[in-house]
Amino acid sequence: MSQEGWKEVNNVGEFPDDGSIHDWSVVKHFKSSEFSCKCGKCHGRYGINFDLVLRLDALRQLYGRPIKVNSGYRCDEHPETLRRPTSSHTIGEAVDIEAKTSATRFRLLQLVFNNHLFTRIGIGENYLHLDIDEEKTQDVAWDYYG
Repeated sequence: MSQEGWKEVNNVGEFPDDGSIHDWSVVKHFKSSEFSCKCGKCHGRYGINFDLVLRLDALRQLYGRPIKVNSGYRCDEHPETLRRPTSSHTIGEAVDIEAKTSATRFRLLQLVFNNHLFTRIGIGENYLHLDIDEEKTQDVAWDYYG
């Protein structure tokens, strides 16, 4: 993990440096199936980065309410992968979560920023895209509007 200070995130513990820890028993709020591909062709292929899962679990802990995963890993046959083959979802380093109201988006973003959980954020009408793809530009936020 290259971002200075991310290992000492308040209230959420440490994240693995190399992704070698994949102990789902430490994940309190999510199941691995929530992050599997939902294309309907690959039968739920799994490929999510465990560091991302731990960060989302930390966000959920801080938020204090359930967070729905709309999309996690996307296989090569997923319709969105065909449209956006360079998406961070295709390498398991992105997640889209439900955020239906402006108040929900604000609170989740506030927690993300205050706790240095993600530095690549997309804002949609009903969701937030959060990713940890270090091969792409960091400290950015964009929208998916029109």
